[in-house]
Amino acid sequence: MSSRWIGQLEKRSDRTSAVAALALSLLLTQMVSPFAVGALESPAEPQKATTAAVSSGSAKSDLDVQLDSFQKSIDTKTLSEADFQKLADLASKNPTNSRVHLLFGLGFDLQGLTDQAISQFELAYQYGPKDPEAIIALISGLIKSGASDSANKLLNIALQRFPDNPRVLYLMGVRLKEQKHYIQAGQALAQAYKSGEKIFGLPTELGDLMVNQDPRKAVYLAKLDLASAPDNAPSLVLLAKGLMFLGNYQLALPALEKLYKQAPTHEETTDMYVRSLFWCGEFEKALQPAFYSLRANSQYVVSDNRSAATLANVMKHVSANTASTALQSFYERVDREKIPVPPPFHFFVGRIFFRQHHNAQAKAELLRYYDADPKSAETLWMLGNIAENMDHDYPAALNYYRLGHALLPYNSTLTSACLSLEERLGDSHNDWAWCLRDWVYSTFSPNKH
Repeated sequence: MSSRWIGQLEKRSDRTSAVAALALSLLLTQMVSPFAVGALESPAEPQKATTAAVSSGSAKSDLDVQLDSFQKSIDTKTLSEADFQKLADLASKNPTNSRVHLLFGLGFDLQGLTDQAISQFELAYQYGPKDPEAIIALISGLIKSGASDSANKLLNIALQRFPDNPRVLYLMGVRLKEQKHYIQAGQALAQAYKSGEKIFGLPTELGDLMVNQDPRKAVYLAKLDLASAPDNAPSLVLLAKGLMFLGNYQLALPALEKLYKQAPTHEETTDMYVRSLFWCGEFEKALQPAFYSLRANSQYVVSDNRSAATLANVMKHVSANTASTALQSFYERVDREKIPVPPPFHFFVGRIFFRQHHNAQAKAELLRYYDADPKSAETLWMLGNIAENMDHDYPAALNYYRLGHALLPYNSTLTSACLSLEERLGDSHNDWAWCLRDWVYSTFSPNKH
């Protein structure tokens, strides 16, 4: 990768580590996002990083066996008060044992006693291995366990001792990025990247900061991580974003399809998938993800819904039967996966069918919404229109219109529909055109046989 962008970042500050450490000290306690945690995990990293970082020797002593038991309780967050007291006793009797101090600190952290936890972590590091990898593994373990504040404070210790270590800089950059300190995060990540050390997740984190300005470099960086982990979600997101910024929607589809299969309910990536499918002309394939996208944005009935507008554009390019079949498949899938569908979803889908003159499909969806909200005037008007013009059930249509008019007495559309139908019903024997239409419908309509 060209060093030009990295050089620009470095010009903002002559002492990257000092600036970033100062910014990091201001961070508030916050849980780490799933994507950030995933980026920190290396395929070769041990699952029990906190234990592996400070444990030494292969033979297990009685103390190690005890500590293994405490480790399990801590990992499952089931550490009892009695066990915590035992850890306190062990820390008192083994003042130079790094693993005892580590577990005792984690015990404090489970109780929300951050300052006491940090004191124990400092002792664990003091008596543990004297290399940065130990503290890096410990910080990673704290981040994955959700002990964000403890991780931040321990990271400050690491920065003071190892200001130029690429892995420490990487962790610092990730934490700063999460807190939206983007300039300092870019400086730290760029410095780590320039070291040449291969750190899984680093290219993706760095690329995410530049994807808007330089999508080509972002695509290149995403591919570096994907080479070793083809299904890594953050790298797939970065790759797709970069390609879409470049207008390469077709090339973005494989990455977006993977993301959709991994998490169809993830709003951002599913929206990107729908948009790319649409621009590639794959309208039928776009239906299912478009339904998922609408589901995520249909908590309330509003006049202007972006996801509903997108779905309407997709449905214009497929038949009513195709859309109806895809909708049924969507309902079966979310029901199987126990994913709730908010009632306004049925309103939006029904309104799309109605506006595209697919009244049978519109009626089914609108009735589902009407069950949840019988006071929706717009739903009543659409159901009345369908009853009048498709079903020719005039009493039902008039009832819908009247209910809607009662809710919105000054709405001209409802008032006109209600008065017009009342007049026709009152003088139906003199309206020969209407009588003829009714006779033709009742005689030849397939719904009447």
